[in-house]
Amino acid sequence: MDTKWDPVIPYPLFLAPTAILVGLAALSGVLALVVALSARAGDESGQRGPLGPTAPAMVSAFAFSSSSPTGHPVG
Repeated sequence: MDTKWDPVIPYPLFLAPTAILVGLAALSGVLALVVALSARAGDESGQRGPLGPTAPAMVSAFAFSSSSPTGHPVG
């Protein structure tokens, strides 16, 4: 039995080039290292904001750019 209707919006909804996503993630990692290496001992509470989401952002950018339901990279 086939589906009774087509999708409202075909996959993918929008395309983001892999180079842009990976580039932004790499830039985020470099900026986080600059913040971490240039910080003083008393700056710990101020660093938690920018450093916390950096690794998940890098991982999610890579995962979104390299996965699709068809098994082929999107980009």
